[in-house]
Amino acid sequence: MSQQPKARPAPITLYLSTPCAVTTCHHAYNWHKSEGCEVETCECIAFATPAPAATEEPQR
Repeated sequence: MSQQPKARPAPITLYLSTPCAVTTCHHAYNWHKSEGCEVETCECIAFATPAPAATEEPQR
């Protein structure tokens, strides 16, 4: 039996005027840079890289 190829979702058109996907950020994507929103009072982390996993040292 042959498998049907999986359908790909249609690409989403994203404009610089598109609102940020983070619900607490009220700025459009043109206000963002690689680490998040350019507005200093905004706490948007839309493009923040995840923190490295903490490695626990064994207690002695």
